[in-house]
Amino acid sequence: MLPPKALRYKPAAIVANGGTFQHHLVVENQFRPILDYFRCLVTPNYVYTHTSHFGENDQIIDQDIHERLRELARVFVQYCKMSETLTKEPIDKH
Repeated sequence: MLPPKALRYKPAAIVANGGTFQHHLVVENQFRPILDYFRCLVTPNYVYTHTSHFGENDQIIDQDIHERLRELARVFVQYCKMSETLTKEPIDKH
């Protein structure tokens, strides 16, 4: 069990895979709120993949996914840099 303050102000990026395209709602409605509860610095973008995005050797074959992963990485690096400037002590007591 993680203490609620363990992930505070830590950068987080979401990459998820699901069996149907509708499973992306789990990221929006379930996973992101959990990271928000821990007060992570969650990137505004995430990458959701589906089995159709992968080839026979489990390699990503969809070029759009590659581009979205690169963009997510670029944003995540900026969040990492930003988190270095934040105080490690929480401002509030919650």
